[in-house]
Amino acid sequence: MQEGLKRALRTPEVLFIGMNGVIGGGIFLLPGQVSALAGHQAPWSYLIAGLVAIMIGLSFAEASSMFNETGGSYMYAERAMGRTIAASVGWMSWLTLIVGWAALSNGLMGYVTSLVPSLAPAKDWIAAGVIAALCLLNSLGVRKGSWAVIFFSIVKLIPLALLVIVGLFIYAHHTPAVSALSHSAPQISKAVLVLIYAYGGFEMATVQQG
Repeated sequence: MQEGLKRALRTPEVLFIGMNGVIGGGIFLLPGQVSALAGHQAPWSYLIAGLVAIMIGLSFAEASSMFNETGGSYMYAERAMGRTIAASVGWMSWLTLIVGWAALSNGLMGYVTSLVPSLAPAKDWIAAGVIAALCLLNSLGVRKGSWAVIFFSIVKLIPLALLVIVGLFIYAHHTPAVSALSHSAPQISKAVLVLIYAYGGFEMATVQQG
């Protein structure tokens, strides 16, 4: 691993990287599944998952503050438990990224084809093109990639902010009917696990900064 790399990212850019990681496709794709699992208790699932994510994020922040080298979670595991465990962590991180990209690409194409059904036959090529374009953008340099991250973060924050405002307005004027169906602890636990995936990406800021 190369050490002493130039720090090209400033604090706001690092924060947007973490924000963009959390506000990913999972935030838009998974709330329906969470609602189906937890029902009217879904807000508690969001709170529990958020607390778990905060604790993991604080652990990453503490670990990243101890090192100046690159390597992220692989390096942390190597220093603490040796190369064998670190290799397992590295492979799991790599496989998680691949599976995550595949899931998000599939979700993106689900939205695209629902809006434009005629694009369904070419959905695989479109997904591959989007991934290739993002890879090309990142290869042009860290700063250019960070500008793209800031742009995408703002684009995603605007509709979410509007959704919250509209949701609060509707809630204030219409009392929702609460279902009498109770949801068991295992169902809420499943919802929390789904949300942990949706929240995934919060560690990117500490890895980039570390």
